[in-house]
Amino acid sequence: MEVNLDDILAIDGGKSYILSIYPELEPCFANKSRKVKLRDDDKTASTGVYKHRTTGVWMVHDFGGDPDLKATTAFKLCMMVNRCEASEAFKIIAKFYNIELKNSAPAKPTYSSRSVKEGEKPGEVLNLVYKDLEAHEAQLILSKNAWNSIEWAGKRAKTDEERLEFAQKLFQYYRLKSLQSYEQVKSDGSTVHIYNANESFPMFAFDEGTFQKIYKPKSEEKAYRFMYAGKKVDNFIHGIQQHKSVLEQNIKINADRLMNAESHSEAAAENEKAKESLPEKFQEIILVSGGSDAMNLAALGYKVIWMNSETAILDKDAISSIYKLCYDFYNLPDIDKTGRAAAKNLASIYLDIKTIWLPEELAQKSDGKGGKCKDLKDYLKHNNAESFKTLFKDALPFKFWDEMRLFTPSGEARMRFGRPLYAYEFNNVRGYNFLQMNGFYRYENLKNKEKFDLIKIENNVVKVVQPNDVKDFIHSFLSERRASEDLRNAMYRSVQISENSLSNLKMKDPKFDYFGPDYQYFFFEKTTWKVTKNSIEATKSPDTYVWDYKILKPKELKTPGMEFMPKILAPFFSISENGNKWDLTFCPEEQMPDFMKFIIQTCRIHWKVELETRLELSENNTEATPHFAEYNISEDQQKHILSFNTIDSHLEYKKANQFKLDGSLLTDSEIQDQKLAFVNRIFLIGYMLHKYKDQTKTWAGVLMDYRVSEEGASNGRAGKGLFVKGLKAMLDYFHIDGRVPNFLADKHIFGGVNKGNDMIYIEDVGESFNFTELFAKITGSLEVNPKNQMKVTLEEEEFGKFIIDTNFADKYMDGSSKGRKLWSVFSDYYHEDLEHYREVRTPFTELGRRMYSNWDHAEWNQFYNFMAHCLQFYLTVSEQAVKIDPPFANILKRNNLAIMGENFRQWADTFFVDHLDEAIERKVAFENFMQTSNQTKFSSQSFFKKLAAWADFMGYVLNPQHISGWTKSGDARKHGYIRRSVPAKEYGKHTTVEYIYIQTNQHVKPPSKDDLPF
Repeated sequence: MEVNLDDILAIDGGKSYILSIYPELEPCFANKSRKVKLRDDDKTASTGVYKHRTTGVWMVHDFGGDPDLKATTAFKLCMMVNRCEASEAFKIIAKFYNIELKNSAPAKPTYSSRSVKEGEKPGEVLNLVYKDLEAHEAQLILSKNAWNSIEWAGKRAKTDEERLEFAQKLFQYYRLKSLQSYEQVKSDGSTVHIYNANESFPMFAFDEGTFQKIYKPKSEEKAYRFMYAGKKVDNFIHGIQQHKSVLEQNIKINADRLMNAESHSEAAAENEKAKESLPEKFQEIILVSGGSDAMNLAALGYKVIWMNSETAILDKDAISSIYKLCYDFYNLPDIDKTGRAAAKNLASIYLDIKTIWLPEELAQKSDGKGGKCKDLKDYLKHNNAESFKTLFKDALPFKFWDEMRLFTPSGEARMRFGRPLYAYEFNNVRGYNFLQMNGFYRYENLKNKEKFDLIKIENNVVKVVQPNDVKDFIHSFLSERRASEDLRNAMYRSVQISENSLSNLKMKDPKFDYFGPDYQYFFFEKTTWKVTKNSIEATKSPDTYVWDYKILKPKELKTPGMEFMPKILAPFFSISENGNKWDLTFCPEEQMPDFMKFIIQTCRIHWKVELETRLELSENNTEATPHFAEYNISEDQQKHILSFNTIDSHLEYKKANQFKLDGSLLTDSEIQDQKLAFVNRIFLIGYMLHKYKDQTKTWAGVLMDYRVSEEGASNGRAGKGLFVKGLKAMLDYFHIDGRVPNFLADKHIFGGVNKGNDMIYIEDVGESFNFTELFAKITGSLEVNPKNQMKVTLEEEEFGKFIIDTNFADKYMDGSSKGRKLWSVFSDYYHEDLEHYREVRTPFTELGRRMYSNWDHAEWNQFYNFMAHCLQFYLTVSEQAVKIDPPFANILKRNNLAIMGENFRQWADTFFVDHLDEAIERKVAFENFMQTSNQTKFSSQSFFKKLAAWADFMGYVLNPQHISGWTKSGDARKHGYIRRSVPAKEYGKHTTVEYIYIQTNQHVKPPSKDDLPF
């Protein structure tokens, strides 16, 4: 099926593409009357959006002075920003919306070929043919605002005819030519390819005489966008020779004028002097990142140079030659991570270079083709020439001090210890610029508005520092550069580096957006991993920020001092769903990480029946028959179980199945239980690691024991805390001691939670913990109220997910509570209680080393890989509205025990011995309970809730629907009521009586009317 523009824009009316170009318009989509400023000369907000009344497509409209933004669709905007025709804009829009176009070929040059001639070498580029520059070609190189503001020899063009004329002169000056064709000998020398430019694929070349740099802006593959003909010169500086020639010519003209003035009459001499001398040095030269930026900046009237490649080096000789041509040397870098780092390095070496920084918010805008804006050409898509002048004027060097030669009153140079004496002062404006360009900023302290935090950003890593760290940086900078003793002393004495002075640094709010709905980055010291549902790959650090304490590195290392460099490994497990069952595949045991082995063992919820009961049935066959009947075990499996009748076979089985969930002594349903427990644990890990908060998945992780114990009893030592320690190794967490009675009543309890927190861990909550008090915090905002500081409200996306562990049953099983919980159960495979078990079994006794603290580099590497694979699994299922819960059988049993309480259980066990599978008046049962248990204050609703819990615990059905008189209403929506009209003895009339009916598994058919008391 052919896709047209209407199909694409029907997705969202073009809203996403419009916002990628102009993110400032976001509030306008929510409020059609809202207007914002988009133009530099816009004195009042005049641009907004509206929906076309017939097509439903979003339109951008500038009610001010920009004629290009009058009723502009996303499609028209794409053409405008990319300076392209409709056909190319259609491809760009389709690519932006991830729509694959059939029969859509990329723009290509016209191709032909010829035979190889004698002397032509394989791979050689030759026979470049040039033509006159046309307007559409110039507009492809120049952004809209550069084209509109183009000037030559100090004159700004007023018409398109003038603009083309000036562009032709400008391109000629910088040796950029329109390329008609070029040829290239095939690498095997068999033929010569001939490439001709056409209207959809223009080509250019910077012709530097001995070599040419060919530029194909429409090439989709960046690797083929540039190529060279002739002999490339390393570290070549484009533009410098032209500037040198102009100044040499000026010097010659000035010399000739002077000579004429000396040889003519006095009147003629005066006339010659009246003529202005031509400049023998430019006021400034600006270094830019590439030829495209160079032409755009030159169009605004600036003198520019650029290097031959990104890796070219600007050495001392080059700097010296540049300063011979100008008074001020500027650098205008790209604002991506690479560009910023290179600019900082250059400014740190040559302290007088002034750096022009493009605004950081530019990087938040799209370049129109799906990438982010980063260079001057992108800047001039959104800003005019006057706006750039402001950036130019604000440029400062890294030299952060003023120096002045000192003289005596008689005019002689002052000396000290044989060296000239200077006065040095800290230049505040330059000093703050120097510190900011080296990453020092203020950061808002949300909890104390009167104070601020100092931060340092290095390679996009953000770290909180102290004023002394700033001072140390300045002193180290001077020391490393062998600065004069007097200068260093002056800086030591300066009060301008005090904490008060540092309050003048700019406030910075770094964006920590290293995650999204379908991806997340993990940062290490030397590499970064990007995790998606399809891959885990090492990548360059994204152009975003990360706190230093979120850099992953082993906190406990068996071999400290060695550099940790993680490597991506093949998955240790695979998970697939087959109908209602989960299929698992594990790597060989010798390749398993310790953490994975630990996870497997904590998911062996049927280990006891496997490794103790069934493995030993052959020793006492009198117990085998009832066991087989209870678990409905087939004859073949019975024979298999009884075949393990020696100690050696027992040991062999345990060894072969030490880290398996599907041992052959288990039934299919037991294996599925254990697999489900494992899948649930992987899902929980992935959920906790995923920093993104999905509005449909607002859960708190709840860790609990699978073993059923008496109501009020605490189990523990199953590995829950050790499991959370693994999450702690990945996440920035805030810890709360859940054993403190009524801890949520403390208004300062969340006072230590900071913006950007990853996880809130409530450890070991007691039996009385009220989960409902966390409802609003799990699904909404969090009030942070630190002692003696300001109260702050963190929005949902500004703090982490909750995880809770408990050794007690969960009493809160209503719909609202269950909807906010992601349970995960832990078997009692690991235990230290010799009262209930035959031996002590811990991860240490089984693995032979302590988890985390005894791990070496290889084990930590496996751990990080395992966690990344857990996140990857979560991302594969997160697109679905799914929550993978653990096996619920024992959870429900434990929770029902907690709900009913021991007193009620004892009463129900006794009372219903004679009242199962029959209707009993609810009032009779309730009064019997009150009398038997000596209760005085107990509601009928509480009685019914406990009765329902007891029935579920016993595996019975409360109030089955087939009983006559059943109705669904009121506080018993799940179980319903049984109500019948019966004769009233007192009045001889009928009255309505409520009954309860407990149905056992032995009575699953509807009873006859004779069985009912009505």
